[in-house]
Parts: sequence; C-alpha cells; structure tokens
Amino acid sequence: MKKRKSIDRTPRRVELMQLMASDNPSVAYQAQVAFAAFLGPMVQRLLDQASTVSMIYDDVLIPKGAPMTVPVDPYQFYKEGEYRVWSVTKGGNLHTQGTEGLTEYPFVFYPLNTAISFDKDYAEYARLDLMTNDVHRVVQEFVAKQERNGWAPVLAALAAGATTNLNGLNNSIAAQSAGFFQIDDFNKMKTRHSRIYESFAGGNVAGDYGMTDMFMSPEVMENVRAFSYQPLNTRAGHVGGGSDTSTALGLPDSVRERLFDAAGTMEIWGVQLHELKELGVNRKLSNIFNTYYTSSSPSFTVGSQDLVIGMDLGTQSCKRPVRIDKNGGQVLAKPDNQWVERAEKIGWYFSLNEARVVVDNRFITSCFV
Repeated sequence: MKKRKSIDRTPRRVELMQLMASDNPSVAYQAQVAFAAFLGPMVQRLLDQASTVSMIYDDVLIPKGAPMTVPVDPYQFYKEGEYRVWSVTKGGNLHTQGTEGLTEYPFVFYPLNTAISFDKDYAEYARLDLMTNDVHRVVQEFVAKQERNGWAPVLAALAAGATTNLNGLNNSIAAQSAGFFQIDDFNKMKTRHSRIYESFAGGNVAGDYGMTDMFMSPEVMENVRAFSYQPLNTRAGHVGGGSDTSTALGLPDSVRERLFDAAGTMEIWGVQLHELKELGVNRKLSNIFNTYYTSSSPSFTVGSQDLVIGMDLGTQSCKRPVRIDKNGGQVLAKPDNQWVERAEKIGWYFSLNEARVVVDNRFITSCFV
C-alpha cells in the first residue's frame, strides 16, 4: 500500500518541537532554525517525487553570483541558422520565445514562496503528525506552481513545431480514428519522432535517440489498456481510408499480458506510459497547448480532442536552472517570526528560485485524438 512520507517521532525532534513552544524567544527561535534545516531538504525530496515536470527537466544548479545563462550549443546537433529557445521568466506568465545563435541563453529566475503555521500548543505536545500534514501542504502548493510553469514552455515548443521545424514536418499528427488512440497511432508517433530528430547534415544523430516517454489522459490510457483484449483493426477506415478493414488482429500474447497485468507505469516498445489527469478534453494542459497552437494541418479542437504527448527525455532539451545555497540546498526554509507574538503561532516560510528553459523542440511529438 502506498503511504505518504511521514516525520518520524525521534527524541531529538520531539525535543526541538517542545523547545519551539518555549517562553524564551531566543530558545524558541533557535529551535525553529534547527527544525527548518530539516524541513527544507524534506520538502525538496517530496517535490522530486510528486512533480511530473521533474522527470522532464534536468536541473542546472546555479550558486549565488554564478552567471545566469545556459549554453545551448553543447546540448544539440542543430542546423545552421537561428536557434529558438522557450522559457518562463515570471511564475504563472506565458512563455517567452527567444531567437539566438549558438551561444549562451540568458534566463531569469522567478521565486516560488509559501508558508505554514500552527498553534504553539501543538509544538508543546510534539504533534509531528500535524507537522507532516503541513509539509505535504507546502509540497502541494509548490507542485501546483511548478507544474504550470514547467509545462508552459514545453507545450509552447510543441505547438511551435507546426511552423518552426527545419525539416518541414509538424511535430503533431492526427489520430487515424477520431476519439480513439490505437497502436497504429502509437507507431506513427514513433516514426514522426524519428523523422523530426535528424542531424545538421540531415542524417542520424550520433547516440541513442528516440521516444522514451509518453504522457496521456486517463481516457487515452483506457484505450491503451484495451490493447490487451481488443483486436487492433476493428474500426472502419483503420488502414488506407477504406470503408471496413476489420481483421481481428491482436497484439502478441506477451505484450497483451504485460498491459493487462500492469498496476502502475506501463511500457510498450521501450516507451514508458504516464497518466496525467491534467490531460484530456478541455483539461488544463490541453487548454495551455491550445493557446499556442495555430496550425490547421492537423487542426486541434480543445473542446472535443484529446492530446497525447511523446518525448525523448534523453536529449537534455529541457533545463531547470535553480538557485542553490552554500550547502547545495534548493528549498530555503526559515522561521516565520511574524506569528510568534501576534497570534501565538509557530511557522516557517519556504522559498525556491528557479527558471524553465526548453532549448530544442525536436524532442517532443504529439497526437490529436
């Protein structure tokens, strides 16, 4: 059974919580500082587990005073000409698209902040269970902000693939049968991905490249699970636009068994499948993509079509510059002293400075279902 991360009740933590309720302001503050040193790394670990964009972006650790730039040219094998980069410069804003030569791309950190507090009485009785709930609330608030800020430049880069791809292919394709995602669509996405990701000379890129992960709505995941018990060619017009091409052809038994037995993340042809509730007809990520996508070939209607996203997460196309402190920590936790005298509460505030940068849109494809 999956359980939430909890704060273990150790003698040291019980003592710290009780000291935070001390009437001596100096003792209470020092105890809060000591507990903050534990809370910051805990929040960071939970963020890495809970956020979907954490698997898409590679962290670039930026100490205070270091240059705030990302060198784009070492990451990709691009053709000559302008280089397009997508980034978010302010939390919650639309993405910014920059046009650069092969050079250092400057980014702007944006801050994410939140705070928690609870009654001093809870500290006196060392209610670590309530502290656990508060920490999870902090993580939820950070994740909600990071998801929006992280997906926006990715979806903008995907949408721009309709007009900026140098080999003339749209990054997106339309499903063969409206409203259904089939193994044929899966196969065509892999082919489109392979065609888009070519070297500056128009050939194979050195290294192991190809679609590694696919993100889809619960409804599309339902279609994928149906691969295990439904024939592949049961719907009219599946191949060649004919009126009826049903053949009752099924997947190999070994593949069907893996899909049928999968309790968590599934895999087909080496591609990991991830279910996102934010994807689907009129859902959050679909609506964000719709604001950026302007092509009519293929067309996308957010009110009736679903969005399936395929990525190659081995290309290092997505960068997350993040400010770190002198100890290498990303989440800064400090006592929130405004509560101490005014409301007889104990609290902390948490801050995180990050940026989101997509340095190439050839790593991503999609299918409109």
